[in-house]
Amino acid sequence: MRSRPFLKVLSVFALLVGFALPAAADDLDTPSRVVAATVYTRAAEVVREANVSIPAGAHAVVLGGLPANLLADTIRVEGETDGTLIVGAVDTKRQLVPEASSKTLERQRIERLIEVLEDRSTAARDAIAAAQARKSLATNLATLPSRAPGDAASGPRRSPQDWQALGGLIVAEFNVADAAIREANTSLRTLGKKIEDLRRQLAGIAPQRVSRTQVKINVDAATDLTGTLTIRYQVADAGWSPIYEARLDAGNAQNGPKLSLMRRASVYQSTGETWEDIPLVLSTTRPGRGTAMPRVDTLRAEFRPKLSKTRRSGGLMSLESAQDAVVQPEPAAAPPAKPRSAGLRKAVTRRQAAVVDGAFQTNYMLSGRHTVASDDGAKAVDIDTLTFQPKLRVRIAPRKRAAAFLHADITLGETQRLLPGAVSLFRDGVFVGRGRLPVLVSGETHELGFGEDDRVRVTRATLSEQTGESGILSTTKTDTRRYRTTITNAHVRPVSIRVFDQLPVAADDAIEVTLASDTTSPTERDHEDKPGILVWDFNLPPGAERVINFGYDMAWPDGRALRLREVRTKRVRKR
Repeated sequence: MRSRPFLKVLSVFALLVGFALPAAADDLDTPSRVVAATVYTRAAEVVREANVSIPAGAHAVVLGGLPANLLADTIRVEGETDGTLIVGAVDTKRQLVPEASSKTLERQRIERLIEVLEDRSTAARDAIAAAQARKSLATNLATLPSRAPGDAASGPRRSPQDWQALGGLIVAEFNVADAAIREANTSLRTLGKKIEDLRRQLAGIAPQRVSRTQVKINVDAATDLTGTLTIRYQVADAGWSPIYEARLDAGNAQNGPKLSLMRRASVYQSTGETWEDIPLVLSTTRPGRGTAMPRVDTLRAEFRPKLSKTRRSGGLMSLESAQDAVVQPEPAAAPPAKPRSAGLRKAVTRRQAAVVDGAFQTNYMLSGRHTVASDDGAKAVDIDTLTFQPKLRVRIAPRKRAAAFLHADITLGETQRLLPGAVSLFRDGVFVGRGRLPVLVSGETHELGFGEDDRVRVTRATLSEQTGESGILSTTKTDTRRYRTTITNAHVRPVSIRVFDQLPVAADDAIEVTLASDTTSPTERDHEDKPGILVWDFNLPPGAERVINFGYDMAWPDGRALRLREVRTKRVRKR
């Protein structure tokens, strides 16, 4: 009869297990890891792998902890298994999970300290209990003699010395027990304060719950099988930007100049996941920048509605103030070169990426494996190095500054293309400054400045700057200016020189500007379609000197104030 209740409980347990088993078999919580990433300029495609073991039947492979900003419509599932597996719908949902951070180790350390202190508190309480038991035993000893000495009914007679010794023993036991209790209580108070302080610290660094994405892949397996599922998805909080290092070897009388342009990339990601020891591909593709041309509608010219004086005067900004400056951090000083022993050392080489040019984009397959942690700053990686045979030219703008600047013109090859980015400039191994490269495609030419050329001396003399008036019936204001620029080549080889100057351009028909007749004939006017820009091109032999005269006359009606103001014009690229 006793076995029936036991069988009844077993039957209920089996029934509960029977209901639980299908639910446990349906959802297969599966760990996964990032195995590769393709980084675009403002996004990335991440590849994750999960090793799966799937029983026969319909199930859902659940991958948790994926980035919260995962774009659900970019998910693609692939894989290989040792049996037939059909992949169905892929579902996503947000979930809150404890944040994984560098504070995890600190929390674990504090938790271990609390456990140690709590064990010491338990030992102190045990010591108090033992001392109290010792006092109880001493109290019981005091009650053993139940009659006065000499009473025959109470047993053998005890001498006064026996009573004295027993009394001393009881007092000593009480003293030892009280001392142990006081020490244990003091220790408990100290330990309690330490535990309370550690718990406050632990509460201050308690793990925060962060939003993540859970992906559920519905599958149907014909038989029990194992294999690997690969999931690809795109995230927005990632990207890369190009950075360049241009090194110019100016050469000498025997050897021509060379320029090496090292392409690097600054890679970042804030997805919440860590890309650890994975291959990286950088792509010039720009997803999310629009898929079709913007709509073009009829453009109608009409008068603006009249506005109040207050509204009309608000929100104006000077064109001269609307210029952005890009400031780059100073590079770390290079360590001094160590002497090398001949025949014992080899030059260090840098990894080069494999460049794959497509019809619409370029992919840089970086060499080796890389780790990029989330929110851990940008990581600089090498792409490759391009080599050019530059054309060197000294450029001079004497109105701005009486100095010569060395420039190098580079022309991109048939399959070469460059994205915009900052460039650090080195001339003959010395850092001279920074510049910026625009978007460049095959066949385009761009010039890079490499600082002042001290061996080309420039002087600019003001011969005349006069203002006056002319006319009898009506007065006309006049402004006459004459300048002389002298250029001397102190190099041991010829130098290609290009000098720029500015002839004012009249913004009103009432202003008359005339180039002085004694001006040295320029090689080019309105250089790169910039009105008023004059250019003189020439080669200057070693030790030679060249003088360029330049001047102009301006006239305008009296009663009007005239000013000279530079207007920024768009540069035309050379091909």
